[in-house]
Amino acid sequence: LFYNSPMEAMVLVGNTNKPKDRKGKVLFINAKDDVVDNKGLAYLEQTHIDKVYEAYKKFEDIENYAKVATTEEILSLDGNMHINFYAERSSTERPSLFSDVFNEWNTSGIKLNESMTDLFRLVN
Repeated sequence: LFYNSPMEAMVLVGNTNKPKDRKGKVLFINAKDDVVDNKGLAYLEQTHIDKVYEAYKKFEDIENYAKVATTEEILSLDGNMHINFYAERSSTERPSLFSDVFNEWNTSGIKLNESMTDLFRLVN
């Protein structure tokens, strides 16, 4: 889908015919660690596909892999459906909200500007 690109993909499966006990819930499966990257071509092997399918069928929490979230949980995060908010891999940190990332980026830009100004003063 995104040949030779670092872009990650997400598959969204919609089901309007859910069993009653699954209504108002969303299953998040984080299979990023299962993706095989071979010279810019990323794919899932059959064992990984089977693993995802089994998690989908079970529709239950699997630590660091799958999470059943209610619509209330999703709305409490302003509707943010970033996978790591729900099925966080053990080796990653929870993603920051946009405002946090923007503030960090802005602060680093100010520091860069100050250091460049100091450098130009030394050169002149």
